[in-house]
Amino acid sequence: MNAYSILLLSSCVFTFVFLMTLDTFLEKKRRKMGNLSKRIPVRFFVARGFTYLAFMLGTGILVATIWMRQNFKETDLASLFFHMHVQLTSTDIKNIRGLYKCLSLLIPLGSLFLSLLGKLWSYIFVVGLRPHRIIYNLVRALVIIAYPIISICVICSYFKVIPYIKQRLDSTSIYEDYYVDPKTAKVTFPDKKRNLIYIYLESMENSYALPEYGGVSELDLIPELTELSVKYENFGDRGSKILHGPTPVTQNAWTMASLVGQTCGIPINFGFDSAMMGEGVDEYLPGAFNLGDMLKREGYDLCYMVGSDARFVAMDVFMRKHGDYQIRDYYYYRDNHLIPQNYFVWWGLEDYKLLEFAKDYLTEASASDKPFALTLMTMDTHFMDGYKCEHCEDKFPKQYDNVIACSSKLVSAFVEWVQQQPFYENTTIVVIGDHPTMDSRYYNELKYVTDDYVRRNYIAVINSAVENPCDTARLYQVIDMYPTTIAALGAKIEGERLGLGTNLFSTKPTLYEELGQDYFDTEIMKNSSFYNKKLAGFDR
Repeated sequence: MNAYSILLLSSCVFTFVFLMTLDTFLEKKRRKMGNLSKRIPVRFFVARGFTYLAFMLGTGILVATIWMRQNFKETDLASLFFHMHVQLTSTDIKNIRGLYKCLSLLIPLGSLFLSLLGKLWSYIFVVGLRPHRIIYNLVRALVIIAYPIISICVICSYFKVIPYIKQRLDSTSIYEDYYVDPKTAKVTFPDKKRNLIYIYLESMENSYALPEYGGVSELDLIPELTELSVKYENFGDRGSKILHGPTPVTQNAWTMASLVGQTCGIPINFGFDSAMMGEGVDEYLPGAFNLGDMLKREGYDLCYMVGSDARFVAMDVFMRKHGDYQIRDYYYYRDNHLIPQNYFVWWGLEDYKLLEFAKDYLTEASASDKPFALTLMTMDTHFMDGYKCEHCEDKFPKQYDNVIACSSKLVSAFVEWVQQQPFYENTTIVVIGDHPTMDSRYYNELKYVTDDYVRRNYIAVINSAVENPCDTARLYQVIDMYPTTIAALGAKIEGERLGLGTNLFSTKPTLYEELGQDYFDTEIMKNSSFYNKKLAGFDR
């Protein structure tokens, strides 16, 4: 149990004990003044205890709902379900510390306020209107029962719980109809295999660009990344300077889901089986054959680098089970004395340090005869507000503005370094945002946001082995990156599809284009026996 959980629990216990003690004191005083028996009946304590538990539960649900609505306004229930499960079962709760603090403060205040209202209600009816005591007891009982129920109804309405449950109880055949098993698909790599550098940028989206480049910010936050995307490939209109990118889908709109989508060509669709999502699992989508599996089969040296703990959301399990990646995370660098033993900032270590370590790996890996595939995951731009490292400037008013701008500079400089290396000629680089930011308040404060603006992940595919044959913008999502990345390495894919993803370096329509965005989004939210048994490995 973490410190914030202890704080919340202590706050609730203190509130309950305080209110019960106060009521006991007042009841004793009332009995003494009325010449009643000094012995307080058990039903008094049961009634009061149930009342205050109802007050605390109802207040907690309302506070949590308002907090999540403010901070996760653009987040769907699947993503919220995933994050709350992971955060509540993990020792790392930095994303919901604010929720713990709000609950620890507002549950006592709310319960005390309701208690005072109850006492005022009691005084009006019991003292002022004695004949109406039955009405008082009835209304009191209804309020106590209705308060937590109304709170639950509010959270169900806000996050569309009932529609989500209905979808989960419905079934789809989309996997039976369109899924292509990458393990048995005919994929032919060139004799001289290209290296791959795949960079996931935390919460990086096109919205941060200026309006003239398709963004909605009045500040020029990502000029370097904008230049990369416009200069190279983003699968938008040919010759356009407007940024394009994958459209976030409900089931791929958070980091782990996006990474699964981009490497497996399928969404995360665990539904209520949230235990499959977090730490402590020993397998992750055992039936999937993903990018790492395919590159390992082709003889690549695979490495995953991240400045945080790779065990978070079972990322280490996913990477080892799918490609046997060498994992270099915060603990790798600490245990190998590359950072001080007690060094820890934000999620572990800063992105600029990670990028320097990546240069060392690339220099080492490029000296080998084997092709390499390096996967990088940045973290400094994670909500809330990001982490302002020593390289960040104070150019903009908000910390998050400066952190995003800093990430643009650092990543662009890293790409430029790679382009100056001898191995670059035979190396493809993919720079892509994992998902739009979950900081709803920050996004909604961007100056040119409109209701019809389509948020898209940032993307730049650099030095691909093949060219995009399409002149017009593609409608695609992150699951299309699996076959697209394979094609960018010069491999030929029979049928141009892996998993549910379509090769964007072909003219074959994506499933978004073929089936329609609304239909596809609805179908992948539904339950699938094919997915459960053949991909997720659920024993049912």
